[in-house]
Amino acid sequence: MKKIAILMTALLVLIACTAFYGCDPADTSSTAAESKPVSEAVSEAVSEPDDVSAEESDPAPVIAEPTETVDKSLTRTNIALNCSYTAPENNRADGWDDDGIKLTDGVINETDGGQTTWFGFTGSGINSIVLDLGEEVSGICEFELYIAYGTWGISAPVSVCYYISDDGETWTAITEEILSSDVEPIYSVTDSWSINNYLLSFDSGFTARYIKYDITSDGHVWVDAPSAYIYE
Repeated sequence: MKKIAILMTALLVLIACTAFYGCDPADTSSTAAESKPVSEAVSEAVSEPDDVSAEESDPAPVIAEPTETVDKSLTRTNIALNCSYTAPENNRADGWDDDGIKLTDGVINETDGGQTTWFGFTGSGINSIVLDLGEEVSGICEFELYIAYGTWGISAPVSVCYYISDDGETWTAITEEILSSDVEPIYSVTDSWSINNYLLSFDSGFTARYIKYDITSDGHVWVDAPSAYIYE
């Protein structure tokens, strides 16, 4: 009787285990044992987002549109003449350093970069000259900058770009960068000096107090006469 009772107990345990787990009790890989929390299952069911770690390209600069009427039959006036400015740091310690005057004194040597009327500096990347006109001026329709290169190991810069501002802090480009490779020299002698004039001329005008000349280079730069013109 004792053996029959033991057998009956074992049979009942087997039936109960099968009903509860839906598997062989000796099978340790039961569904219940391997089931995951609902949050994990949902997480795995949701597809991973696309990789967004790729670097986004820099947005194109906003280009200002001239809107003011200009009458070019009137007298052309350089409003940058004798105005104050900031320039790249003097780092040559010679006669071509900036003295705070030479860039807007109106003296331009268009054939000889060897004269100390030019401002020479050394700097890679973007270096800026900023003119302060003293007050907002309307009808500015021409901008220019002179660059000398071709000897003494001095090359033309990579590019030049012009910006305007009302407060000297927020800048708006008036053109895309001007590549030196696209500029025809106004003066050039083989194995000697070449002079570029980065001139921009518009049929309509801008209003600004500050004008910024960004020069992108990878070495020595010889620059003079950052200018801006109105007709009055």
